[in-house]
Amino acid sequence: MRRLDLTAAMVLICVVLVCSIDRVAAEDSEAADPWQRLQSVRATLTATPTSATFVQEFQPAGFTSGDRESGVMYLALPDCIRWDYQLPFAKSFLLCNETIYLWNSGETTGRRHALRVSEQPGLDLMTLQVDLLRERYQAEVVAAGPDQIELTLSPRAPNTDLASATLIIDPRHNRPISIQYADRQGNLTRFDLADYQTLDSSNLFDPPADIQWLDR
Repeated sequence: MRRLDLTAAMVLICVVLVCSIDRVAAEDSEAADPWQRLQSVRATLTATPTSATFVQEFQPAGFTSGDRESGVMYLALPDCIRWDYQLPFAKSFLLCNETIYLWNSGETTGRRHALRVSEQPGLDLMTLQVDLLRERYQAEVVAAGPDQIELTLSPRAPNTDLASATLIIDPRHNRPISIQYADRQGNLTRFDLADYQTLDSSNLFDPPADIQWLDR
């Protein structure tokens, strides 16, 4: 469970940096300005609940490869995000209204605790306005083209665990397809995202009623 905060931060950084563009002029402008793109994504991803499949690789510092996991991510922004890991082990994380739930498939107890999202580097990207984010982060468009746009984001404060995030966005569908998160210890986590779908129900964002929650 040690990597939970890193996973949550990565996914949230990834999903808030998608954009919705209507005109060619807007495409050119937002391709050069990551903050305009960030402003656009809020409207895009809060419009409707969405799901996407993911493959995650965690590479510890000093290694050239690492552990791979996969599953489905569910978004109901700005309030809720859920991760259902399927392989190699079934487990779920639900972050909703600054409460996080953790449980394993088939078990009758899970963990629950409060999490102040606005105070977590990476997680604050979902909740704060762009003007406040500008004060906390540096953002840059590294490369832009018709097939993908690459963005980097890094905290201005040197005393945060988050070192940087690199995002690859598909501008044709206004969705992130990959993100790499680096912490200051040298660990890397990469998410590849695919198969976006619109959700018909919001029941996935209710914690399971048949689990006993242990607060910490």
